[in-house]
Amino acid sequence: MKKAFMTAICFLLAAATVGQDIWKQTVGQAMKEKKKILVYLTDPDCLNCVRMARQTVDNSQLKSLLSQFRILKLPGPEQSSLFRKLVPKWSVPEKALVLPAIAVFTPEGRLIDWVEGHLNERAFAAYLGVVLKGGHSQSLLLGYQAGKRDLKSLFQAGVWYLERGDGQKGLPLIQEVIRRDPKNEKGYGASARLHFGLFYALHRPQRAHLAISAFQELIRLFPNSREAQEARFYLAVAHLALGQDQMAKKWLRETLSRNPPQPIARAADRLLDFLNREPPADLRRGDEPN
Repeated sequence: MKKAFMTAICFLLAAATVGQDIWKQTVGQAMKEKKKILVYLTDPDCLNCVRMARQTVDNSQLKSLLSQFRILKLPGPEQSSLFRKLVPKWSVPEKALVLPAIAVFTPEGRLIDWVEGHLNERAFAAYLGVVLKGGHSQSLLLGYQAGKRDLKSLFQAGVWYLERGDGQKGLPLIQEVIRRDPKNEKGYGASARLHFGLFYALHRPQRAHLAISAFQELIRLFPNSREAQEARFYLAVAHLALGQDQMAKKWLRETLSRNPPQPIARAADRLLDFLNREPPADLRRGDEPN
């Protein structure tokens, strides 16, 4: 027992040392290049992390914007302790860890701003643009808070609130976007429906039936959109939350049959494998996919 304990301690100390070395190297490179540092804390087992990475730090369409930062990806949970040291307010002991999380630093390693929870492509690009101009995360809401009610401001604020689990503020805004752009002619309606469903699928699983309705409507209206690709997968997640295994399997197979992006395909494969290996929902006693 003592030997095992000492081995665990040595492992943790080694991980901490590696993390500190990575941070020192990153700061050195950033100072040399005169770039701000963007730290992204992720976890391969976190569906929201995989989704955000595909839309943001791994998005080739944002290459020119991302090239203005020195990017450091930290795998969780191994490097969560380093992120805690870099972002002290994230380390409230009684607070559950929220992933993904990003933080921005000066080239010298001084914390500028941080955001927890998912950001979609638009919000992430807007956020980086604001940070490069000396702003911070709350700057994304300034337009809405100043009284702007154009679709972009409503959508941006609505998504910001919903991704952080604030349905009271976010749902009315997203519903207004859907009302104004019902046919997705302005490029907001489909994504608004997706985020409406994601809020219930990821933040209110006990009301997953509302997510199912939103995703089904999105797929019916815009079957070939990229939002529909995600909606099919998260339909399976919503059915899984309700213990409806057969419907979850159906939508996972439907997702895979349409050649989705690799992150979605991998996540669908894992969930399908889980459902094929584990007992039915009524016997799992609350077990979750691992």
